[in-house]
Amino acid sequence: MKNKNLILMVLGLSLISSVCSAACINRVKLNILKDVKVYQCEDETISYLQPNNTTYEGLCGPTAGANAFYAYCRNTFVDPKLIAPKYFWDITPGVRPDILKSGLNRMFKNNSECLKGNWKYYYSTNRWDFLDSVYFEVRRGNGTQKRIISNTGTKAIRSPVLVLTKAYGKNLHWVTVVDIVGYKPSKMNSDYEKPECKVIYNDSGTQTTEACKTFVNRSNEIDDHWYTDIVLPEYVHLVFEPA
Repeated sequence: MKNKNLILMVLGLSLISSVCSAACINRVKLNILKDVKVYQCEDETISYLQPNNTTYEGLCGPTAGANAFYAYCRNTFVDPKLIAPKYFWDITPGVRPDILKSGLNRMFKNNSECLKGNWKYYYSTNRWDFLDSVYFEVRRGNGTQKRIISNTGTKAIRSPVLVLTKAYGKNLHWVTVVDIVGYKPSKMNSDYEKPECKVIYNDSGTQTTEACKTFVNRSNEIDDHWYTDIVLPEYVHLVFEPA
């Protein structure tokens, strides 16, 4: 029994050290969308609170879409609950990658404040291509969302990438990646295993700093179920590419 407890304690400490979530406590005051809850994080990026929904249709996709709309559409706020049925509805629980991509493209084309361009659906066949892709895309400098870089205190534009992950339960979940730190892109390198390699993402009013290895593993597991294996590849992410 002592050995079992020790193992559980070690596993618990390992999880704590690889994932650190912090609430974004500064709620943004909106004059029109008063019921929409959106928060500014410590690094000055924003994180929408995912609305409750009484149907089987999850709202993590529209919530991530609202985060992206803010970043690429002149810091404009929208209501995730209102854009969900208009742009992101499908018959499956949650939002499929192709539906989220096409919905974002229609949404951007219908709003003049958005950058011109297209959302594209990418997947990778291995963890290195995946991390390299997200790293380069999030640092392209497109859009208007600036992030305070913690080790320098300076601000830099970050271009959010929407990534499909397996949540710590069994459900799939969209998150908004706003940065990757401690990582140097290179084919087949081991940087993703180093403790300083972190993926920073916003999700439902919080910002999470997670070990790259942990995040990569969760992004790899999205096709582990029999009902996702036939329709989803691995390492799915949506990126915005300006025209």
